[in-house]
Amino acid sequence: MTTQMVDLFDLLQPVRAHGSSEAHLAPRNWAEPPQDTTLCGLQVQGRATQPLDNSACLRCAFRAVGAGIYGVRESDSAVVNLSRLIERQMPDWAARLMKPLPARRRHLASSPLKPEPEPVIERFEAGDLVSHDSYGMGRVVGTEANAVFIDIRTQTVRITSPYSKMTVVGQFEPCGFC
Repeated sequence: MTTQMVDLFDLLQPVRAHGSSEAHLAPRNWAEPPQDTTLCGLQVQGRATQPLDNSACLRCAFRAVGAGIYGVRESDSAVVNLSRLIERQMPDWAARLMKPLPARRRHLASSPLKPEPEPVIERFEAGDLVSHDSYGMGRVVGTEANAVFIDIRTQTVRITSPYSKMTVVGQFEPCGFC
């Protein structure tokens, strides 16, 4: 019996799924080849034949990041950063939604134009997946009246209102690892 060193990157493995040409992520079963379902619910067909960088399932990647797994070992010498993979492969329309809005201009009292209405302060709930311009992807773990607590990789960050640098990406759905 041989002993193998493992770390957080070894919890998931790239796999092929029935009816999909993308590379998916599934829990690593150390005793035998993958036979379960992927993180997005498809039936596993076998080990992935193409790299994650070329055709990764974004839903699997989002769920892994939401569960706190930010990297997957693709080979003995390569680890794929899932947060960067999501940013690179996100469709153009979704990437535009994640860009911050331009700064609000001050209304001059002498202006004949009506002032713009006050912006609506976005509300966050525990479990929301968010993207922050400075910290990256994270999950809302708590809220206060004027602040939210975001679990980002190895730290929990308190972000105060207004949340101009933060956008909601999706809702955290617990998987079998959480």
